[in-house]
Amino acid sequence: MPASTDSPSNSLLDPPSKRTRRPWVHASLPGIKPAILDDHQLMQCWRQDIHAHPELGFEEHRTSALVAKLLSSWGIEVFVGVVGGPTAVVGVLQGKSASERSIGLRADMDSLPMQESSDKPYKSENDGAHHGCGHDGHTAMLLGAAKYLAATRNFSGTVNFLFQPNEEATGEFQGPRVVHALGQSGGELMV
Repeated sequence: MPASTDSPSNSLLDPPSKRTRRPWVHASLPGIKPAILDDHQLMQCWRQDIHAHPELGFEEHRTSALVAKLLSSWGIEVFVGVVGGPTAVVGVLQGKSASERSIGLRADMDSLPMQESSDKPYKSENDGAHHGCGHDGHTAMLLGAAKYLAATRNFSGTVNFLFQPNEEATGEFQGPRVVHALGQSGGELMV
């Protein structure tokens, strides 16, 4: 199944110009930072775009490009294909204060090899591929967390954002390979 070759839209990089604050979102989710809730529509756009362009394992070229472009636009150091496969994306973000502490936050990006039967406006445009397991949502949520943490950097140490390809078939992002690849600071990495 050939993956969609069209590039992610630049509108996915910036909030929609006519974005409206949705009071019901803030009221229904107490305890979540307003800055994150303000990006609700943007995260929804990312999720729907990724959902409409599902890619099977190690074919996540469009999704990988979108993730790398967004992370880079927020000042996060980006590595593509260094661990976990050619379409894996790792973002590394340093907090305001130096520390050997490090944590990894992971999301999976691949879709399932199945046809989507939906009439949603953002249904799969790729025959034989469908985000029926939520990886589109996982990716959008981790992007939302990365955007917020990059804007505030209100932590000490390092956050490693791990965007895993081919999760449905392999466990490449588990175990010592990731720790070795990301343990450059000498600190411990919790995944």
